[in-house]
Amino acid sequence: MKKEIILLLAAVFILSQGTVLAETEKKKTDKKTQEEGADQHTPILHEAAKITTTIVETPLKLVEGTLGFDLGQLIITPTKYEKYLKDITVSASVADEKDFERGVFKDVSEPLDRINSVRIERFGTHGQSASPVIRGLTGSRILVLINGIPHNAPSLGNADLSKIMMGKVERIEVVRGPYSSLYGADAVGGVINIITKKIPEETVLNISYSYGSWNTHNLTIENGSTHGKLGYNVILDYLFTDGARIHSDHNALDLTSNLKWDIADEVSYNFYTNYYLSRTEHPGPQPAFDQNNRTATENILGNEAVYSLFDYSRTNRINLNSTLNIKNFTANHYFIYWNDDDHSESIDW
Repeated sequence: MKKEIILLLAAVFILSQGTVLAETEKKKTDKKTQEEGADQHTPILHEAAKITTTIVETPLKLVEGTLGFDLGQLIITPTKYEKYLKDITVSASVADEKDFERGVFKDVSEPLDRINSVRIERFGTHGQSASPVIRGLTGSRILVLINGIPHNAPSLGNADLSKIMMGKVERIEVVRGPYSSLYGADAVGGVINIITKKIPEETVLNISYSYGSWNTHNLTIENGSTHGKLGYNVILDYLFTDGARIHSDHNALDLTSNLKWDIADEVSYNFYTNYYLSRTEHPGPQPAFDQNNRTATENILGNEAVYSLFDYSRTNRINLNSTLNIKNFTANHYFIYWNDDDHSESIDW
């Protein structure tokens, strides 16, 4: 009896061991199958990841093609201190020399018209008034700065961007939305800050010329250098065009200079000057086709194409800015003079 029990227990033990071995082999086989399946699916997963990355990156690349979109750029306007565009919490853009190379721009209104949420209201061809519109607000509600100095005319409160030529511009910063807490009542719709070119460390002599439609000529000459503690930069910008219509000629001369003196360690003095002079012809609207329906003024001064063959305007701008920098302290004194057809006004601050 004992012998039969021992044999029965031995048989049960052998069967149990066989079952364990069979399960172990099955697990090994299943694991191997899973690994082989994973190896087969790995290329597919990699392709899926690539497609997902492409789908995500493509819109960003398209947006980066718009002027002013580069999160790695430095911007001053939102805080008055240099920060990366990606680190600020307001809606802002920066257009620099890389953006300017995408077109032939004569004044700052042209590159601004390509920045998101910025539109330019034009009242003619070159030399005619051009005003910025940001989120539906325009005129005196948009503050225009040049190197941080307000450039809005005191009487009307707006800034004519057609009178700011591109030869002296290094970059343009745009902040969208109300920013009166930092810049005052004029910055309800946004702020446009135009940064001019800095004084070069090495000697620079650049001459550029372009010719375009309507017999448009644009000549820019830049010369600058640094010698010891003294540095300078002088830029001459000249524009002439016949305009799109009869009697719409435009001549403009823009001369900018920047002088720097490093008095001591962390102490420097800058003197910036800008002189602008232009003459712009105004053809007016097209008169009535029937000569009997025209006014006496149209018949005397105009012809079939334009209201007047004699009307024109002269514009003169003078901008002086004196800056003393002592470590983190900056003292500014600036003078801006406007003269439009003998109507003059100025700011001395």
